[in-house]
Amino acid sequence: MEARRNSSFPNCFPQERKIPAELSDQELSISLNVADDLATAGDRVARVELRVLLVELTHLDELEVTLNGTRLTCNNALESGGPAPESKVWVLYDLAATPPVQGVNQIGIRAVRAARLADEIPLVVSDIELDIAYRCS
Repeated sequence: MEARRNSSFPNCFPQERKIPAELSDQELSISLNVADDLATAGDRVARVELRVLLVELTHLDELEVTLNGTRLTCNNALESGGPAPESKVWVLYDLAATPPVQGVNQIGIRAVRAARLADEIPLVVSDIELDIAYRCS
């Protein structure tokens, strides 16, 4: 598959992308602009979930994800003895208690891997999604 280039889309502004990116013990910081005003939406919000797609995650990896400086708890962490993940796995974070603010939010991601594993197979974040679901009136 041919890679897309800025010249393929002459009417689009060139954009630098932070992902995909290899993770390390140094925090990767990603800005996420949120249009929704969740603070005033109140009970109309049914779900707020951050999804991070990782490539080559293992149960030995120590992953730390923050939103605006607050450490998040993973809802589906890999466990030793559990089913082996595919090469790509979505890790999920419920943001109901710490929702993003309207405007720019900072997502921080860092990972600590066993040295041998880190040298041989990079751990890569390839996508990030913010899922906001509203209740019907």
